[in-house]
Amino acid sequence: AVQMLAPSLAKFGPLGVKEFEVFDLPYIFPSKEVLRSVTEGPIGMGLLKKLETKGIIGLAYWDNGFKILSANKPLKSPADVKGLKMRIQSSKVLKKKKKK
Repeated sequence: AVQMLAPSLAKFGPLGVKEFEVFDLPYIFPSKEVLRSVTEGPIGMGLLKKLETKGIIGLAYWDNGFKILSANKPLKSPADVKGLKMRIQSSKVLKKKKKK
C-alpha cells in the first residue's frame, strides 16, 4: 500500500474530486501569495477533507510552481505553439485549454 506521495493536483479530478480542477485554470491565481492564502486557508483545507471519501488523507499542498510550456524550439508567443503536440497531465480542464 502507498503510505505517502506528492501527486499533482490534476490527479484528483479524474479520481472523482472535481473541485481540484480549479487549480488547472489558467491565471486564476495572480501570485503565489494568493495561491497560498487559498490552499492554506479554509478553502484549501475543505478540499483536502474531500479526499477522505477516496481513502486519501491530504496533509498539505506541494508548491510545484505555475505551469510552463517547453519545446525543442523557443516559445515566445502563442503562435510558436501552433501545430506542436504537447504532453499534458490527465485533466479535462488542461485538455480543453490546450485544444484552443
